[in-house]
Amino acid sequence: MPTSRRRALWATIQQRKIWKGVVYNRRKDGSTYVVNATIVPITDSEGKIVEYIGIRTDITKLIEQERELESLRKKEMLSKIDRAFEIKLSDLIDALPLPALILDQEDRIITSNIDLKRFFKEAGSESLLVKMKEEGLPFSDLFIPGEGLIYKDDLFDWKDLLVSLTELYPPIAKLKLASGDRTVMLRVKEFGEEGVRRFLVVFEQQKV
Repeated sequence: MPTSRRRALWATIQQRKIWKGVVYNRRKDGSTYVVNATIVPITDSEGKIVEYIGIRTDITKLIEQERELESLRKKEMLSKIDRAFEIKLSDLIDALPLPALILDQEDRIITSNIDLKRFFKEAGSESLLVKMKEEGLPFSDLFIPGEGLIYKDDLFDWKDLLVSLTELYPPIAKLKLASGDRTVMLRVKEFGEEGVRRFLVVFEQQKV
């Protein structure tokens, strides 16, 4: 117990008042346990304190359960926020007239529009798009390395590169799909807040 709190405890009971509080203690093995404590000063007929009666209830499990519930509440709340965020993103890219998708920092697909689904369907890879979404596979796994093409590399993040590219270096990538390789011109726009990075990827031009 901190010194300031210990002083407050003694000041209370020396005034013949009952002290109540939650106390964190340490066992011999180093683990922490929590008790709900009550200290009652007992006085004689002259009002002098003759003894103190302490009542302690171990509430360690209760505290742990409350922490677990709070953690679950936070996870549930974050899940709802993420879902609402995805719905808004879906509305955003559905308004685009070109194939588009939203990626997270790890290249996982958060959502995509109807035009992108059509693009994959025409390429005979509709099931591949579904699999990538469900299993969280990186979109960049589709990139085929080649001269002058954007490709996946452990040394740099291709999304950061595309965000900073100028018109002097067209961002082109070749995708490996079921019906054959597809060459596309990609445009990437980064957005997000509070350290959560999101990337809008648009297929601006398509070549067979």
